[in-house]
Amino acid sequence: MAVGCNNATLTTLVQDLLGRNASSHLYMFPITSAYYIEKPKPESFRYENYTFFTILTLRGQETVAVAVSAQAYGVRNTFSKNYHGVTYILKNTTLTYCHVYASPFFPQSSIACPVTLSLSGGKIVYCPRIYDPSGIAEVKLIDPYTCTWAVAVPGNYTLRDEFYVPVKVVVRG
Repeated sequence: MAVGCNNATLTTLVQDLLGRNASSHLYMFPITSAYYIEKPKPESFRYENYTFFTILTLRGQETVAVAVSAQAYGVRNTFSKNYHGVTYILKNTTLTYCHVYASPFFPQSSIACPVTLSLSGGKIVYCPRIYDPSGIAEVKLIDPYTCTWAVAVPGNYTLRDEFYVPVKVVVRG
């Protein structure tokens, strides 16, 4: 879901999960609907994916959401890096990247993230580790409370997080 999927795929995943719940007794709330939205925001160099689930609780229908957000900022400087005999020009920028889980059952998170989910209840914000599987880019965590990273990438580039979710870095300048 974080990578991106269409609503037909999401429906198949939910049906599979409901089948596993029936056979494995996961004690999960019934899911009455689910849908996926991708919100690229090129003007702000931000990418967001949202998955919403409507669940049936004793209080009635409630919404649970999962969001993934990546936002790059302006290029601070450039430098060259030789990697396996090839010279790359890396652009140094700042990236904010996080996963947000919103539910009526969660407390409010103390971690800041640019995702604005206006659901009742609270949010859990998680800052997954980011890396470059090819080894070309340089990635360093700056602030774990704002999910902010210093990244040096060769132009627009895709990193990965610890769950192997693609992290799109779109650089400005």
